[in-house]
Amino acid sequence: MLSLPQIVRFYTENGAVICETDNQHHYRIKERIYFLHNQLPKEMFLQISSAEIVNINKIDYFSLSKAGRYQINLTNGTLTYVSRRFVKTIKEDLS
Repeated sequence: MLSLPQIVRFYTENGAVICETDNQHHYRIKERIYFLHNQLPKEMFLQISSAEIVNINKIDYFSLSKAGRYQINLTNGTLTYVSRRFVKTIKEDLS
């Protein structure tokens, strides 16, 4: 069992949902992203694409990539990108 503060993100890879922790361990889980989105606390987790949810407390900073996409740098060194479809929702959720 993992505690929620340990989790950095949930993401989809090759059809499986993966949970990544602070210490870079990866665990395959049975739940789907849409199910997790509905079950996880909204004040702690943020869906950034249809295939990824990140822990808000594990976001180090946002930056703009050369291609014009929002990049999220996580505290464990992982880089990920915000889907254009989710930019407006994320701005509303974080303000």
